[in-house]
Amino acid sequence: MGLEKSNWIAGIISAILAFVGLSYTLYYAKNHPDQPIIAQTSGQASTQIGTIGGNLTIVNPTPHIPIVTKKLPHVFKQDTIGSTVKYIENIIGPAKSISKWDDYTIYNYYIVDDCIFTLITDKNDTISGIKLDITDTCTFEWKDVMHNYENLPPPHKLKFGDVMQNHFYTFLPGCLSGCGNAADPESELRFGSSRADGWLMAILTAVHASEENLNASSNLADKLERLKGEDFVSSGKYSCNFDINSVAEGVIEGMRVDSVTIRPIEVGVHSWVGDPHIGDNARCKPI
Repeated sequence: MGLEKSNWIAGIISAILAFVGLSYTLYYAKNHPDQPIIAQTSGQASTQIGTIGGNLTIVNPTPHIPIVTKKLPHVFKQDTIGSTVKYIENIIGPAKSISKWDDYTIYNYYIVDDCIFTLITDKNDTISGIKLDITDTCTFEWKDVMHNYENLPPPHKLKFGDVMQNHFYTFLPGCLSGCGNAADPESELRFGSSRADGWLMAILTAVHASEENLNASSNLADKLERLKGEDFVSSGKYSCNFDINSVAEGVIEGMRVDSVTIRPIEVGVHSWVGDPHIGDNARCKPI
């Protein structure tokens, strides 16, 4: 009972003091109309009460908004390749899911900053590749990953033609005819793998789903049929021992990038062996 009485008395005293303060403010303003008077309550989002030009003014300033730090830029850096999953997950948190392809290839899937990306690792959890699904807000700067290509547009603005204009590349088309409906076919444009970029290459993937990508793949199929016949396209013979780069010029430049994979240059079967800057598709790509 004593505590309730004390709180009641304290409340009355606070109300009286507030009334006296406001009365004094109004009295002073009446006798000194040209002088602004501001009284401020405490706290980050405090309220200011006072007079300016004889008018009572109440100001509620914008509360402090903390700065949100993005995590994705910490992933898309050249030195991520070769580091460990544990090191990266200290920054971005654990994987959403994990799938094992074989004893040497494990896919770790993440959603960070509302972006979907994959870390490709080996059985020792060493990172051997990074793949990012590209959107207007899920992208990166080339200078942070492969600085020799820093003049390229960022991936969310990139089209195949941007690379084809001034860089060596290898084009690997996906299915162009009789593809079925299990999944949308994809085409790839590969470039990079210089010593200055740590022997890393970039694989740009264009899904044959958007209008520009569908048109490009359809036009490429038509051009190949005119040159080599319908069976050549339907059987996928263009994927092996054929200079597809020269045929694709003037056709695929408008393809939009849907995902980017960064990883070291391939070695061994179905790969660029020796000089990676070849202008044809002379080594077979499984369909």
